[in-house]
Amino acid sequence: MNKTTATTRLLVLTLLGGAVLTGMILTPVTETAFAGYGTGGGGGEPSPPPPPPSPSGHLIASGTFNTPNCVPALSVSCTFSPTSVTTGQTVTWSATASGGSGSYRYSWSGTDGLSCSGQPSSACQSVQKSYSVSGTKTGSVTVEAGSQSTSASCTNGSLTGVTITAAITSFTASPSSVASGGSSTLSWSSTAAGCTINQGIGSVPASGSRTVSPSSTTTYTLNCDGATDSKTVTVLPQCNDAVDNDSDGKIDYPADLGCENASDGDETGEPVLGPPAWKEVAPE
Repeated sequence: MNKTTATTRLLVLTLLGGAVLTGMILTPVTETAFAGYGTGGGGGEPSPPPPPPSPSGHLIASGTFNTPNCVPALSVSCTFSPTSVTTGQTVTWSATASGGSGSYRYSWSGTDGLSCSGQPSSACQSVQKSYSVSGTKTGSVTVEAGSQSTSASCTNGSLTGVTITAAITSFTASPSSVASGGSSTLSWSSTAAGCTINQGIGSVPASGSRTVSPSSTTTYTLNCDGATDSKTVTVLPQCNDAVDNDSDGKIDYPADLGCENASDGDETGEPVLGPPAWKEVAPE
């Protein structure tokens, strides 16, 4: 004789991400009584019971979910400010991180040895640096959090680096006034990689000097990677240059009779005679 009963089994499922689903399985089980088993009849040994049925059934209880233990991906970006400075001024590099787990630890790298003391460190979220050489400077940051690490190159809008312009620290012309045929020394220093001077001089070192002998008053312009400065060397006229240009023992106007005025550029002219002296004669 067959008899059907119901049994229940506990179902525990572990899902991806750590969620746990629990429930109950209702399983129909058919039991069959064999002749002579458990009855003492038949004159022989009772037959063994049939094997238990394979688990089957239907979920009859809704599950309970735990919150998944998911760590978001670590990301970072960085920027710089301002976008252009002269040598010796300060640039600030800053990073912004998100995701990951735990505290953020920052490390910097870039042009001219960009770094942060003690990196990687949470205190290195931003770093300041001044540059002594002109050019475009770039930087990047690496952030660590827990077991994750990621890096990014710094930008500011469409710019990928900060522009460092050169500075001219000094430019002189000595003396600034010379006699005709005299010379003056131009001296300069800068933070540029190199410089140029007009008036046919051309390329010159970032710092140096050059002797010039202009034939007339001349302005010299120094250009060092975009930074400029100018000096004028004035050529004095012979009649106002404190030089006895014609070796007559007379210097400049009005002592040198060859000078018509202080602006006269030639002491060698004919002596300038004054107007004739008129004497009024009384009529006889």
